Amino acid sequence: MALGLLLALAGALRWVFLSNLDVPPYDPWRHLALIRNLREGAGFTLFAGQEYLWYPPLWHRLCALLAPFVRPETVAGLFSLAAVPVAYLVARLQPGEARPVRHGAIATGLLAAAAGPVVGFTCHYGPEALTWFSTWAALLALTVSRGSAGAAASGLLFGIGLVARLNFVFCGFLFLPWLANRRRAALWGAGAALPLVWAWWRNARIIARHDYVFTWDGLATPTEQFGFLSTLVVQLHPSLQEGLRRLHELVVPRPEWFVREGRIAWDTMLFMLCGALALVVCRRLGPALAGFSALAYFLVLDSSMSSNFFRIYLVAFPAFFLAAGAWVRGTSESGSRPAVAAAWALVGLSLVGGASYLRPAPMAPLEAVTVPQEFLAGHERYMVNSAVYHPEGLIYRYPEKEFIGLPLRADELDAFLEQVPTFRAVLWHDFGVQDDVVRRLEESPQWRVSGVWANDRGRTYRLFELREAGE
Repeated sequence: MALGLLLALAGALRWVFLSNLDVPPYDPWRHLALIRNLREGAGFTLFAGQEYLWYPPLWHRLCALLAPFVRPETVAGLFSLAAVPVAYLVARLQPGEARPVRHGAIATGLLAAAAGPVVGFTCHYGPEALTWFSTWAALLALTVSRGSAGAAASGLLFGIGLVARLNFVFCGFLFLPWLANRRRAALWGAGAALPLVWAWWRNARIIARHDYVFTWDGLATPTEQFGFLSTLVVQLHPSLQEGLRRLHELVVPRPEWFVREGRIAWDTMLFMLCGALALVVCRRLGPALAGFSALAYFLVLDSSMSSNFFRIYLVAFPAFFLAAGAWVRGTSESGSRPAVAAAWALVGLSLVGGASYLRPAPMAPLEAVTVPQEFLAGHERYMVNSAVYHPEGLIYRYPEKEFIGLPLRADELDAFLEQVPTFRAVLWHDFGVQDDVVRRLEESPQWRVSGVWANDRGRTYRLFELREAGE
């Protein structure tokens, strides 16, 4: 009955959320364009036929295999829903008396079912829901099977999730209680490594074929600067670290769960504080290591500032929820009514703190972040600076034309232009992180501004064209 009620609640919340979702704000046009290109046989590509490096193709290929009327956010919602009973069972199948264990499982399942940030961050176009589900499924596989096969299957499931969203690596600490046996630990590690080795090999193969690869928002990234680790974790490339930091200093200079839309976000601060408190009071090593290592990296060590986006913290939520469930279980075992009340109050405050994310955030229409067709009449191929959903928004709106990005630094521009001689126009919007590049274009006698346009959201675009000989 408890599990049925949790599923009903989870399903209702996700149905309402998706019914009110127009376009999610998390890189929507990028995901939709990748899925469309796969369905049309163009491959996993966005930029000039180059295989896309920023994501592995697992999630997008899964979405592309389904009928077009099955939208990616629906698939994500189903994965998000399926994770609820799995999270319940992970917490339920713990040693101890049946009633206290059930109480802890209900608390964990309730948070997985109804926490607003979980609904908001898993029910969109991207692969977060797949990783969210596979992480819980990996924990369940290790919980229900004490043998070697369960350990290998658990590692493989976790590795598949990591390929989709590598920041979930911090959840690896959650598996420690079941990996005391060296054989099981080795099999689990081997299972987790297989998908990661495949992802590294795929990235290395793409990098070896190009002098520049197009990564975040189409940024032309020099391949000579990729190292062994950044080949797998592309975001560690020095140009990407710098570019992301420049952007986030403008759009999210502080963590979203602390300051949102210019005001202190008391609600999400409450959610995060409840999660951190649960890690302290649960007295469980796995959740504490997983949660606090993620928080330490995101708040202190992430030089790109990508973790200022609240949805990056989804990786810490399994630790929060298992810790809260463990505290509810522990207080139920103690029989102390004040302690039980305090534990359930923590669960309730977590739900209250995340409730605002049960309502989808508004998103600007595609026309507001791109240019009209008449502005692109002169060329078939354009270079575009990064940020504000560019160039991916243009790619999705105008599939008949070609758009690629530009390098981060002006001193890379000439070498890059030699690699793309058929691109002779630059569409430059007024918000981005490549100011020294546009200054190089403005100062160069080879380029001229042939048009200026502003859209209804106040974004100004300039069209740079190469001068013809003798002009």
